[in-house]
Amino acid sequence: MPVNSRTILLVEDNPSDVGLTQRAFEKSRISNDLVVAEDGQEALDYLWGEGRHTGRDTSELPSLMLLDLKLPKVPGLEVLRRIRADARTRRLPVVILTSSTQEQDVGSGYDLGVNGYIRKPVDFAQFVVAVGQLGFYWLILNEPPPKSGKAAERECITCLSPTEAQGALSSVPPGNPISAEDEKMNQETVQRGLTKARAANGLIVAEDGEEMLECLFSNGSQTGPDPSNLAKCKEEAGRAVEDRLSVLQIEDSESDAALIERFLERAGYRPDCKRVETAKEMRTALNRQPWDVIIADYHLPQFNAESALETLQSSGRDVPFIVVSGVVGEDVAVEMMKRGAHDFVMKGNLARLAPAIQREINEARTREQRKRADAALRRSEHEFRELAESIPQQVWMTNGAGETIYCNTRCQQQLGVGPTQPLCDQWAALLHSEDREHCLTAWEQCLRAAKEFHRECRLRMASSEYRWFLLRAIPVNDDQGHVMRWLPKR
Repeated sequence: MPVNSRTILLVEDNPSDVGLTQRAFEKSRISNDLVVAEDGQEALDYLWGEGRHTGRDTSELPSLMLLDLKLPKVPGLEVLRRIRADARTRRLPVVILTSSTQEQDVGSGYDLGVNGYIRKPVDFAQFVVAVGQLGFYWLILNEPPPKSGKAAERECITCLSPTEAQGALSSVPPGNPISAEDEKMNQETVQRGLTKARAANGLIVAEDGEEMLECLFSNGSQTGPDPSNLAKCKEEAGRAVEDRLSVLQIEDSESDAALIERFLERAGYRPDCKRVETAKEMRTALNRQPWDVIIADYHLPQFNAESALETLQSSGRDVPFIVVSGVVGEDVAVEMMKRGAHDFVMKGNLARLAPAIQREINEARTREQRKRADAALRRSEHEFRELAESIPQQVWMTNGAGETIYCNTRCQQQLGVGPTQPLCDQWAALLHSEDREHCLTAWEQCLRAAKEFHRECRLRMASSEYRWFLLRAIPVNDDQGHVMRWLPKR
């Protein structure tokens, strides 16, 4: 849709959405000058020639303002109110382009005089269609507010009929020939703008590999995934999405990386993304900071997901590794999972990405907690053994099933057993024949009931004489209440 250089003012603070909007303009052949204001105050300064825009010719208003609602400094609705309250900007066409789903925002926007309210589609292909329709209507079909003087002389686009608009798009000034490809795209764009239903249900023509992948993101449909699925994904994951998410992306396509980043933002994250394309860049990123998740495309010109997974594994770091691709089959996905990938998400089903990330992050944290608990247990057992070796009494320890896993040197010397001999197999032989049955029965009962063991009995010493002992043991439970150790009690 090559139109003239009428300015579009995009008021958007999210760099990812700015990039996607610029790319959507390019795909829709909208070549107008795009001015980006990163907050509400900057937008007002631009319109009124104030701040860093002091000296700008304020008689030259943008042909269209695309306004986000969630803006720093001055919120979007307040920007709209001030625009409509000022005679200089009262007639400026303003379209709210936002991800907000609040019905109250829709009503407030129209109460303040907005010309249109559009929710940002999640899918990039659908976003391109929406931007193309916006450009066609507001830059071609819509008649702008009347101007006077030199400003009117400089205005070169007027209200056109659909036939005239089609002719304007097909005509090019001398010295600037249009290609057959552009002409074909112009015809299709006009037709898409004239018939909204056709835009929603017509055939998508992918003219290159990159555009084909963008079509795959919509799962074969221009309507794309239902944004409400994101809320369902959160419910299925059974958690509240945390704000910050550090993401290492193994991806050679900036547009694909930006689309995934936007998907994560729509799911409630505030992703901090770093894109790498080679093994060297990946190793540098891994050494620079910890990452919450790694998202890898399957195939890159100089790298691939298999090599990326090997690089991660060789680093010794436990980071969730998720492959996102749209060009491989189930056999490849299964093989990647066998190699150690935590999940495999198809680009046509990105609604699975957010819950998959949160699940794998939770599991990684569980693994880390288990490692720490095991390390703490090993330290505790080491300290216990050091203490047990330093006292003159018999000290022993069993596992949860009652099998002896340790006895100190004092115990070995007095009973005549070696450190490698399973003491649990010798209890029956060490017990006096008159004490054996009732002592072993009591021990079995305590094991089943997980209650303290307390019994007086005679044990055969290394000298073959029998001596009376008071045997006492208490169960030690884990976090789930299961007995993991039996320790002696004095």
